[in-house]
Amino acid sequence: MYRFIFLLYLFTLSVSLYPIAVFHGITDGCDYKNTSSLVESLKRDLGVHVECIEIGNGFWDTILKSIDFQVEEACKNINANPNFQSDFAILGISQGTLIGRYIIEKCQMTGRVKQYLSLDGPQMGVGMISKLTCGSFCDWLCKLAAPLLYKLKDKVGPAGYFRYRYDQQYYMEHNTFLKMLNNENDEKDPEIYNRFSSLEKVRFIKSAQDTVIIPKDSSWFSFYDFDGNDIVPLEQSKIYQEDWIGLKKLNEEGKISFYEFKEEHVLYTLDEYFEGIVAFFKE
Repeated sequence: MYRFIFLLYLFTLSVSLYPIAVFHGITDGCDYKNTSSLVESLKRDLGVHVECIEIGNGFWDTILKSIDFQVEEACKNINANPNFQSDFAILGISQGTLIGRYIIEKCQMTGRVKQYLSLDGPQMGVGMISKLTCGSFCDWLCKLAAPLLYKLKDKVGPAGYFRYRYDQQYYMEHNTFLKMLNNENDEKDPEIYNRFSSLEKVRFIKSAQDTVIIPKDSSWFSFYDFDGNDIVPLEQSKIYQEDWIGLKKLNEEGKISFYEFKEEHVLYTLDEYFEGIVAFFKE
């Protein structure tokens, strides 16, 4: 009898969860070990359909194809997938968090995203080239590289969300993808606000030792001030205060949570996996 009740509970739990579309990060692929292992673990621990949605050819296309190409491929593949024609959830990893957010905000599709988990995502961009630790020389190098990166936005994935910390005016003048996604243009897109703010729940995860997303606080929608020196907390930022995409609305409704992993970029313990990822979809 108890066994039957327990099985009934598991069945009820599983059918109440949404299928999950996973979008991997840069230099990764759906068939690579880290992503495929995560997908299999989530299938086992949640008992729902979990599937990594590939963009193009995976590894090389995450680098050598524009972020615009990648989101269009992701949208096309979601629309062609019979498992995501109704309500579903998204788990985005690193660069894949922005692809997932495009699906939420802009992809014209039959299905509807209800939940969004962002793991180490450059939500407000990356302000420096990753893992450079050479002091003022790195600042000088980035300053020289910044104009080139913006010009490569149609050819290199990360160029679509590069936001050099000491010259954000250049970003405002030349970036197209991230500005669109964050509704930073002067003329706001109501569709972006309406679609993102209608989510049932959202979680943003950042890694305390992250040297890939600079600043790591970008994973929590925080970024440098316009001088490039201090981090502006989310609730003090314009994107929140003026509620460009619905972050304030969701937060005031208690639908946003923030979680921190203790290690490097996209590294986590088993406890963090269960508490930060599995629990989000089960709650």
